[in-house]
Amino acid sequence: MTRITRILFTLLVFGISFLLYAAPSAVITTPNNTVATYTSWMVQGTASPDTTAVYLKVGTGAYAKARLTGGVWKSSVGLTQGRNVVSVYAQNAAGVRGPEQSITILYGTTAAAATTDGGLIQVDGGTATPAPTAVVPDVSFVTEDKTVVTSSAVMISGTAVNAAAVYVKSGNGAFQKVKVEADGKWSVAMALAEGDNIISAYAEDAAKKASAAKAITVTCQVPVEFAFAPVTGSVEAPLYTLKGVSKNAVKVLLKIGTGATIEVKPAADGSWSGTVALAAGDNVVRAIAVTAGGMKSAEQNIVVTHVPAPAVNIDGRTFIISGTITGGTASSVFASVNGGQFITATGTTSWSIAVPLSDGPNKVDVYTKSAAGTITLVKSLQIVMAGTAGGKPEIIEKPGQGQGQGSSHGQGHGYGTIRLK
Repeated sequence: MTRITRILFTLLVFGISFLLYAAPSAVITTPNNTVATYTSWMVQGTASPDTTAVYLKVGTGAYAKARLTGGVWKSSVGLTQGRNVVSVYAQNAAGVRGPEQSITILYGTTAAAATTDGGLIQVDGGTATPAPTAVVPDVSFVTEDKTVVTSSAVMISGTAVNAAAVYVKSGNGAFQKVKVEADGKWSVAMALAEGDNIISAYAEDAAKKASAAKAITVTCQVPVEFAFAPVTGSVEAPLYTLKGVSKNAVKVLLKIGTGATIEVKPAADGSWSGTVALAAGDNVVRAIAVTAGGMKSAEQNIVVTHVPAPAVNIDGRTFIISGTITGGTASSVFASVNGGQFITATGTTSWSIAVPLSDGPNKVDVYTKSAAGTITLVKSLQIVMAGTAGGKPEIIEKPGQGQGQGSSHGQGHGYGTIRLK
């Protein structure tokens, strides 16, 4: 083989190798820094004649095969907010991969990869049109979450954007429409229940498109005030009416020792009174006030000292009244003569009380106290005393007013007027 022949043979082999192994190419015709208005965007370009497939990807995602027809390729890609780098390469029948090319597509507001200057997006030193921003309503609270208030009447406030109105509600109540001012601020007066109140709000634009709802918790702790009226000195009567004032309370609970709790309802002005039965000596009365929501005041105590009056026997004239309790039970029975000292009866279901009488009319009131602490006036008797001590009593029944029974110790029952001679 001559030298010229060898050179021609070498060139022929090189040419065939070049044709077999030359890399294909793909060119992107979609402009760089395109501002997309949809999350799905069409990217396209051209490919060299030896290209049999074109592959592209977005960011660090996986490559996907584009549609290739007559040297032109195109593919729809999914975009995310901000800057999206789209990369492309071509491949020939021998599997040889061509060089990769890429462009940047922008969608929505500026991402961290792009910077802003005067509202325009800048990428790689070039300025593009501002990225479109979706116009949607939104709402936020100025009133802080987990706010604690001491009044049920509160003002809830916040701000809204792209909103024609804001709708606000508490708990499971109905939403109420609230006006949004020109500066985006809104506020509404609300009545809260005691305890935690979940306040929800959402914004709505002129086209009735609603934002997502947002919520905060506002806790209402209504203060409960309570005070006793002072007790002066000791008390002779076994029943005593305590008095006091309360604020924001619907009931006052009174209790002595381990006895039953007496519930008292305050008047409109907060004043209240409740009658308790006293034992001889010091009686510690414990009391708390309770609001409608169940909040309780601090417990307050007051000491009522009961010093029973000594038994009185006027000229030996002691009259015994007795009776029975029907239709219920009583923990004790008391009597009072002419509004004076209280005298405790012996027994409950069947009871008797020795009451001292003076000359002339004597009004005797009989009370019962239930196991729950309720004190009730059950009988009123009028006994007229005349004559000398030791005289045999004669009981005269007044028609239509009950009956009386006389004996050497003068027993009487009912409402009848009893006259002793």
